[in-house]
Amino acid sequence: MKSKKQNTSESLPSFTPSKTLIEITNDFVKKQANRVKDDDEDNQALQAFSNVARFIVENQKSVNFNNFLAMTRNLDTSASELAPLFHLWLAELKVNNRVNEVSGCYDWKEWVFK
Repeated sequence: MKSKKQNTSESLPSFTPSKTLIEITNDFVKKQANRVKDDDEDNQALQAFSNVARFIVENQKSVNFNNFLAMTRNLDTSASELAPLFHLWLAELKVNNRVNEVSGCYDWKEWVFK
């Protein structure tokens, strides 16, 4: 009888480490920067978003849209410019399975970081 050699690479599960919250945020900001690199107003909004988003993932356990906007009030960027970035970033965190939705206060969805 012939014995079959088992290929060890096929028998072991592959492991891909998940990205950290800051890595996902940095990648998101880089993608957006490449998309809007010629528009000064969009770049300013992206810079403001980047600063607040990085602060949030490094210092908070959760986020909601209302709290995010509250943290941006002192910046020279309108909420209408920051809102699309927030929602795209949140979608990126969802794709990477790094947030869970929980019930928030006053109908704001709260997102808890994993």
